[in-house]
Amino acid sequence: MKYVNSDSEINLKAYKVNHCAEIKKFFHALPIFLQNPRHFFTEKIVLVPVRSTSLFLLLLLVSLSPVVAQEPPGTGIAHFGLVQLGAGVRIEVTLAAGFTCNGIQLLRSPDSLNFETIGLIGGVCGSTTEEVSYDLFDPQPLDGRTHYYSLLLGGRIPSEVLAIRLIDFQKIGFLMWPNPARDQIWLRWENEAEHPHELRLLSSQGQLLQEKKLQLNQAQMPLHGLPAGLYHLQLRNQTTGTSRWQTLVIQ
Repeated sequence: MKYVNSDSEINLKAYKVNHCAEIKKFFHALPIFLQNPRHFFTEKIVLVPVRSTSLFLLLLLVSLSPVVAQEPPGTGIAHFGLVQLGAGVRIEVTLAAGFTCNGIQLLRSPDSLNFETIGLIGGVCGSTTEEVSYDLFDPQPLDGRTHYYSLLLGGRIPSEVLAIRLIDFQKIGFLMWPNPARDQIWLRWENEAEHPHELRLLSSQGQLLQEKKLQLNQAQMPLHGLPAGLYHLQLRNQTTGTSRWQTLVIQ
């Protein structure tokens, strides 16, 4: 005749049930852990109780967390730039050779703090062998002068934040800063068609002091050696023949 210790048998069955439950809890919590292993513990976002078995396995995985940690901001981006086109903004991005991601999100903010997604390039982006460039366009920027843009690669790698000041060139002709100036000035104008331009600096009496031939939509002009006073800048479109003028003050 075989005697069975009923208490021991019950305890063994209870242990097996609890052990299996702990394993199930571990695999339930595993996807949350893999998304952000350090946040998993510091913020206590586990949705199930974690006892010794699960805790041991999770702590073991913490040592591997650098493998799944987020990359630093800007990883994989070879170029990120903004260009005003009319009343809109063209966003240029080039992914470095050897880098790929699942989609690129374009985000915009009025204050550099609160961003919203306004564009998306879906699918696999980038290449394992060469750089790949993409262009996005924001046709209706927010009201105001300065706009902030950022990218999110693969839903997890942020870019740096870039700012652009939108100019109504129909009203001012071209942007010149600083004014008053001392050593040099910078200029920017609208030139979507990439027409050649001529930039001329004249004295208050109309004497030509400097002249530059330009193809792009921006320029820099040195002012060294010029006495303080009023000067005139002429920006002439050599294709259409139209000119725009502004007065410059040198201190």
